[in-house]
Amino acid sequence: MDSQDRYVGARSASVVVSESMPRGFDQRGFGITKGRVYDGHLVMRSDVGAKVQVALLWGSGSDDRQIVTLPSPGPNWQSMSFEFAPGADARLEMTGTGIGKFRVTVVSVEIRRSPSRSSRRASITQRFARAAPPTRSM
Repeated sequence: MDSQDRYVGARSASVVVSESMPRGFDQRGFGITKGRVYDGHLVMRSDVGAKVQVALLWGSGSDDRQIVTLPSPGPNWQSMSFEFAPGADARLEMTGTGIGKFRVTVVSVEIRRSPSRSSRRASITQRFARAAPPTRSM
């Protein structure tokens, strides 16, 4: 966690990346389920040499995931959007490779609303309390 280079609050997650192995964090318990399309949003910044991906994972196979490579926001905090349609109940993972670090603050994921569906909405906003290496290698 970084208290010097934060977006809001006392600190923001900061991940020092490596060229040889993805580093980042994951979050379970979002209630992300198969059969829905999800829109995601986050606020981040990164060093020029850091390449960052956000992914949904629902198994250990290479087909059991969706990965979105985020554009480099550069040194200023930027809002970024992404979307997923998971193949099963999933967890969110955010990792980076390269040189330098990336910083992230609020990440939210919500079910895409359809005009033909009711206004039932599931919205989750999760502030990551700690940045840790992924639970498995990629």
